[in-house]
This record gives sequence, structure tokens and C-alpha cells, in this order.
Amino acid sequence: MSYSKFLVKSTYKDPVTGLITLIVLLISLSCFGFNFQNRQRDTLRSNVQHQLTFQTKQLKSMQQSSTSTNKSAIQAQQTDIKTNQRIITLLNQHKWAAAYHLRISQNQTLIQNDRQASGNHDSTLRAGLIQENNWYTALAKLNTPEVSAAYPTTGIGFTLWLATWIAPILITSMIILICAQLATKAYNAGVDQSSLLPISRAMLTSQTFFSSWLVALISAGVVFGLSLITATIISGVGSVAYPWEMHHHGITYHQQGSGIGPIVLLEVLSIGFIVAIVNLVAKGLRKPLPTVFVSLLLLPGINVLTTLLAPLAPIADWLPMTYFSIADIVSGKTAVTLTNTAISWQHGCWVLLIGTLIILTLLYGATFIEGSRLFHTKQKVS
Repeated sequence: MSYSKFLVKSTYKDPVTGLITLIVLLISLSCFGFNFQNRQRDTLRSNVQHQLTFQTKQLKSMQQSSTSTNKSAIQAQQTDIKTNQRIITLLNQHKWAAAYHLRISQNQTLIQNDRQASGNHDSTLRAGLIQENNWYTALAKLNTPEVSAAYPTTGIGFTLWLATWIAPILITSMIILICAQLATKAYNAGVDQSSLLPISRAMLTSQTFFSSWLVALISAGVVFGLSLITATIISGVGSVAYPWEMHHHGITYHQQGSGIGPIVLLEVLSIGFIVAIVNLVAKGLRKPLPTVFVSLLLLPGINVLTTLLAPLAPIADWLPMTYFSIADIVSGKTAVTLTNTAISWQHGCWVLLIGTLIILTLLYGATFIEGSRLFHTKQKVS
């Protein structure tokens, strides 16, 4: 059995690996359960129902204090109520496009009224209504039911949601915990037992790195894959053509399927960089817990700090940790949040590749120095 096969098998035989993966998977599935309970929130149906409740109460109050001056307001309120009731009816009849167009028409009236009231001045209300119209225009083209953007439950939608909220911290931490165990497996009381094997140190380092990368990819694949399957069984896979919010030259909507390839590529490269860092830290510390602690500070720690510390924003495009937020990178949201237009998934691929190569160079350098010291020690003893 090769050393790499031994590492992979021993890692998966270790109950800690299974436990860590299971915990992350359960957290992901719990998030799906939460999304499923709130799947109607922030949708057209939910918003219109809330508006109807408020408008009905307001209409009763207006009618009780009816005067000649507010008759036009009462008529306008009654018209809005009828329009909203019509939208609910169309949604119940699964006439999605008709419901969206009616909402767009309703919003267009509000936009015109706001323009008359505020003139050419910028208006937050108007901008929000225009953005909402763009969203419903994209949905109307597909004539498809709306999925809550905040609480998606379809297979594709929920997987993209995981890539947004779970991958940057939780998946990264899972990989660190698993790979720290694997990378320090050869050390016993700080002594590298793998040096006794009839394999060169460079080959041992290579096999440890690629074994760690494989194990990390499998573990991440299990979490994403089982989450996708669960969401698909319960809510359907969803459409690859469903609109996905992109932040390139303003907010636009593209097919969510267009983001899958870049997200997968970024995730694979991110995992490679994480594994390289963990292996380098393990080479220096030789113990699992210190390796985990330092790696957590370096990887998810810096990822969080880039959004919290303003001085890091200008150089965030050159920090590999920035690109752990894979979905937000592909959608362009991170670039907007950090006001750094150099951040893109294409640039991220190069940064992660270069970063991984630099870390691997340091890792092989440390291995060479370690081997030289051991060789000179043996010569002195002999």
C-alpha cells in the first residue's frame, strides 16, 4: 500500500473525521429546515399579503373618518386592494407571469408618483421599486414561481446559498480540522516517523499534500452533495435558468446556472490553498491542536477581517482568503462591498494558484532544511 493510500484510509477510519463531517452536514441540513419553514418570506405572495392586511385596516380607519377631502384617497386605497387581491388570485392559479406584470405595473405607478414628488433628485424608494421591477421582469420571462432569495429551498438555490453562507467559515473550518489530523499523523512526540519509510522526503510531502487535498474535496463534496440531494428531493432541483443577482456594473440578473462552474472551480482552488497552509503550519508545529488554532486564525480569521477592517480592502484582491467567499466573489458582491473592482473570480483563480504555489515552495523548502539537519545529525553521531 502506498503512503498516500495509507493516509486517506487511516483518515477515514478515524471516527473524528466522520464526526466532523457529520456535524457540518447536520448544520447544513438544519439550515435547509430553517429555510423551508421560511420559504414564503420575502416573496411576492408574502409581501402582497402583508400589504393587504395593512391596507384593509387603513381603509377601515379612513372610512370611519370619511370626509370630502379623503374620498379620493379611499378610492385609491380600494384600487390598490383590488390590484393586490388580483395578484394573489393569479399566483393561486399559477399564472406567474401575469402576476409579475401586474406587480410591475403597480410599481410603475408608484415610481411615476415619486418622480413627480421628488423631481430628478435621487430617491431610495424609486431605486428599490426599479430594482424590484427588474427582478420581476426576469421572472416573468421564465414564467416560473418565485423562490425566496433569502431562504431558497430548491436544490440549486440552496447549494448556492450554502456557498454564500456556509462555505467561507464552516467548510473551511471543517477542512482545517480534518487536514490537521492528517498532516500531523506522521509525528509522534514531535518526531517525524515517516522519515523511516523508504521514500524521499519530497515524495512524502507531495503525497501528504495531495492526500489531504483529496480528503478535503471528498468531505466538502459530501456536505454539498447530500445537501443538494436533500433539497432536490423535498423542493425540486430548481432551474439553471432561474435569475441570480449579479453585481457587475449595477445589479443585473443572470441565469444561476452560469455561476455553478466558476463557484466549483474557486472552491477546488480554495481547498487546495487551505490544505497547503495547514500542511505548512503542521510542518512547523507538529501537533494537531496548535495547527488547528493557527490555521483558523490565518484562514477564516483573515477572511472575516477583510470585511471588517477598512485598511485591508484595497489589498483584498491579493489575499487568497478573500476568495473563500466563493458565491459572493462570482456574483460580484464582494467587490462592491469592499469597493475593490479588481476582485473577480478570474483574478481569484490566479491569486489562489499563485498563493498555493508559494506555500508549497515554502513547504518543500522546510522539508529540504529538515532533511539536511537530520543528515548532518546522523553524520555527527556516526
